[in-house]
Amino acid sequence: MIYTWNDIIDRNPDYKSDIDKAEFADNLPFITPTDYNLHISWADVSTTDAAGNFNSGWLSGNWEHISDNPIVPMPRPAPEAPSQRVGCE
Repeated sequence: MIYTWNDIIDRNPDYKSDIDKAEFADNLPFITPTDYNLHISWADVSTTDAAGNFNSGWLSGNWEHISDNPIVPMPRPAPEAPSQRVGCE
């Protein structure tokens, strides 16, 4: 099955952060902010039980089966421990 997430990226006056970002963008030189549509699609195999409940795949919330998928982001490395300062007292 192919799933698609659709969104309209625009100024939404219902959200103060959108208003603030739009005002900021309007004041940048040499650009013209514009609205756009965003569509992200992905393929997945989802299975259901006899009652129609998803028991595998994206809709089941069980994402372990996609760990080999190359578009799944790899886990971020743990931050390095802070270096110790020696002789700087």
